Amino acid sequence: MAVYTQVSAEALGAFLDKFDVGELVSAKGIAEGVENSNYLVDTTKSRFILTLYEKRVAAGDLPYFMALLEHLADRGLPVPPAVPDRSGTLIHELEGRPACLIQFLSGVSVSHPMPAQAHAAGDAMGRMHAAVRDFPLDRPNSMGAGTWAPLFARCGKGLDEITPGLYDDIGFALDANRPVLLQATSGLFWVTIMFVSTLAVQRSTSIETTDGARRALLLAGIEPPAVFVGKSIAVAVQLLVVEIVLLIGVVVLYSADIEAWGLVFATCLIATVGIAAAGTLLGALVAGVRARETVLPILLLPVLAPVLVGATRAFDDALGSVAVDGWSWLGLLAGFGVINVVLGALAYGVLLEET
Repeated sequence: MAVYTQVSAEALGAFLDKFDVGELVSAKGIAEGVENSNYLVDTTKSRFILTLYEKRVAAGDLPYFMALLEHLADRGLPVPPAVPDRSGTLIHELEGRPACLIQFLSGVSVSHPMPAQAHAAGDAMGRMHAAVRDFPLDRPNSMGAGTWAPLFARCGKGLDEITPGLYDDIGFALDANRPVLLQATSGLFWVTIMFVSTLAVQRSTSIETTDGARRALLLAGIEPPAVFVGKSIAVAVQLLVVEIVLLIGVVVLYSADIEAWGLVFATCLIATVGIAAAGTLLGALVAGVRARETVLPILLLPVLAPVLVGATRAFDDALGSVAVDGWSWLGLLAGFGVINVVLGALAYGVLLEET
């Protein structure tokens, strides 16, 4: 519905008396449109469009738009300019709203355009852009990108009434939830590493159990602790590569301001050692289980919970998002790493032989 302001026949007749357009014959509200009130007006001389500009349109912007319409029409584009009254005035007031009488442009509204019609619309748009190159006036775009965030804030959670989840979708697209994202950055980072570690350990275990590789390790005479250390280093290197990529993403995409790079590097190194050692040890434990791809995450993720907590807290301090002592959390990570390295070195040989 695009008739927000009702206009009586008497008021419209008095309005048309200012123009040399003949007497009023009929007026009908136009349902199409979403912003202004529009009427199809027939007089004894011609047909016109009467537009009443509603609250969303600033009256001070109307001279710009009227001049633009006239400029485009003068350049031969099929644009209907405003009709001046007998004194040459284009913008009037009707029923408390700014109003203009616009020349009627013949045509129909197309809801399902054909390719030829789409091509014609594109051609007209190109000619319009070319025609405004010498248009002398200028104004800020009241619906430009700079207005989207305030509009989003005004709409608020009401957006979810249109489509569930729309508020969150638009919020992330506009970066309106950046404070929330920055607060969650540390947790998201290390949750990602937890899942990547599961994949890395699964891959390592799968390679070890393929084509008799495990038996070959036993026959090679290599000390089990050395095998454990080698496999742990291989997993750790993969995790460190992923962490470097994620850190770049955090800085570039989230515009995170890392206040303590030393704490970041120390956290990554110490946490990665603990994750790789625990993963390698548990990978050996489930190597002989048929459903090891399912069992391994069930065992590994709870074991890595202390790393998730400690590393997240240390990163919070490094990013300045939470007031904590990140260096003290490194003690937890170091203790976790030492325990798993020692357990792995002692138990890996037994697990290698039994599985």
